[in-house]
Amino acid sequence: MTADLKKTIKNFSDEYLLEQFYREKDQYTPEALSLMEKEIALRDIADEKKNAYTTPEPSGQHYDQESFVSLDNTFSRADMMLVSSILSENDIPFYAKGTAPSDIVPIETEANKTYTVFIPPEQKENARETIEEHFEESSGLYTRKELGTIDKLKSVNFYELRIPESQLEETVQVTLTPREKEIISAYAQRVIDNVGPIEEKLERPLFFYDNIEELIDLLKEDNPEDLDIAHILAILEVVQIFCEDEDFQKELEQTIQSLLEFIETILKK
Repeated sequence: MTADLKKTIKNFSDEYLLEQFYREKDQYTPEALSLMEKEIALRDIADEKKNAYTTPEPSGQHYDQESFVSLDNTFSRADMMLVSSILSENDIPFYAKGTAPSDIVPIETEANKTYTVFIPPEQKENARETIEEHFEESSGLYTRKELGTIDKLKSVNFYELRIPESQLEETVQVTLTPREKEIISAYAQRVIDNVGPIEEKLERPLFFYDNIEELIDLLKEDNPEDLDIAHILAILEVVQIFCEDEDFQKELEQTIQSLLEFIETILKK
């Protein structure tokens, strides 16, 4: 996973790298932060540019995390992707802390972890209302309300995915119709042809861009059964880019739903 992480960070623009390292530290693991720090040093970025991110944003507000309060219910590991996206999109500061699901089990697995989300006290009601548009409380755990396929796809936050590199290389059997392969290949080619404007619009790099050309080649085969998990994530990232377009090919929805369910299963392992 370190190699993929290094590659992803090297694709960050200077501005995005500085913003993530200085302003979004709570969203990253110590390993990712260490790699970002080394990348900043390698690029020899001017102090004036770094200072713009180490000082508070003019319109922002400084928060003391020690004063943060927790939401009343916890979240599963799989749902933290959506929670992070929701709170970030609504400009609600937060951090999450993993908690053991049971005091009886001495060793918890990563998949069984639940997470408590902390926010500034004055934002608690706003955060609760925002979260409950997408989740409902069940025995102390927030569970996701049933979403349509496109809404689920839009909620995927690729930089929050924590899948070991060894798993990304695992191959799985994926059955696609000739029409589905044609549509996915066309979207993938559009990404390759327009990667600059797309990343500028998203304000982030495409995390699985390096897999897209190989994906297109595999989809040319009559029955591409040797797609690995990185290819599946590349498909999801590609179609996520275009899923809100008026002419988005709705016939892909069933396949998208199946791929999302497959990724959710991996995250729960």
